[in-house]
This record gives sequence, structure tokens and C-alpha cells, in this order.
Amino acid sequence: MVDVMLLPATSPELKARCIEIRKTVFVQEQGYVHLDEDNQPEDAGALHFLLADSANIDAGFMGTARLSARPEHTYILSRIALLPSSRGNGNGAKLIQALETWVFQQPGFHIVQLEAQEGTYGFYEKLGYTRQTPEPYIKDRKPHLLMMKDLWAQRTE
Repeated sequence: MVDVMLLPATSPELKARCIEIRKTVFVQEQGYVHLDEDNQPEDAGALHFLLADSANIDAGFMGTARLSARPEHTYILSRIALLPSSRGNGNGAKLIQALETWVFQQPGFHIVQLEAQEGTYGFYEKLGYTRQTPEPYIKDRKPHLLMMKDLWAQRTE
């Protein structure tokens, strides 16, 4: 089993790696027409993260995600992307759990929301996320569900 580490993408080079992974997953693999990473209003103030094998960081990054602080103790988790070669061995769950740990360590924050693409609902439900919309809605031409997890409630159960 691979031990992973979450790295904040604090430099332009690391943020560029995040964008490369997203383009591989969202544009090349999933067929999104275009990712306009520089003109997203939700990107202002967002924090970008990379997932790496902690024993072999030089091997490259496995995935990425973005967190954006919102009112009401909430972080929005978005742009979650895991390279195909890193799937199927628990790395997706490790990425989400590492991000949740980071959120829970931020004073005053304990809620994570995300918009799950069709086909990933069960994955997030297994990680403790609950559906906040009764039916999928279309975002970027694909069905999504708004999902939420209260980290405080999860840790006190």
C-alpha cells in the first residue's frame, strides 16, 4: 500500500502541475471541451493541492484538488482529479481524507461540500458524504449532485 502526502501547490510550477493533471482527466479523458483555469471566479483565493507518493515524490504527482473557503464553516472541494494510473488502489479515498484532515485543522471549519459527477456518488457516500440535492442537476453538460460532510459530526459519532 502506498503512503501518500498532500502538498499545497504554493508555487506557479506546482499550480501548473495541478492544471496538467486536470487537463489530462477532464479534457482528454472525460471530454470536457475546455478548462478555463485562469478565469474562474471560484479560483480567486482557492487553495490547490497535489497528492504524491510520500516514499517517492520524484515519481510524479498522482492527483489534485482545490479547496475554497466559504461562510458557515465550509470549504468547497472541487477540481478533484486522480490520474488513471493512480486509481483503483485507494488513492482517491486517501486524497479526500487528506483534504478533510487539512480542513478540520483550520480554525472554525468543519464542513466540506462538493459537486459529485455522475458515477462517483457511491464513492463519496462510502466516505460519509450525504446528498444535498434529491436529483442530479446538469453542470458543464454532465449530471452532478451536491454532497456534504460534517467532519465534526463524523468525528464525534
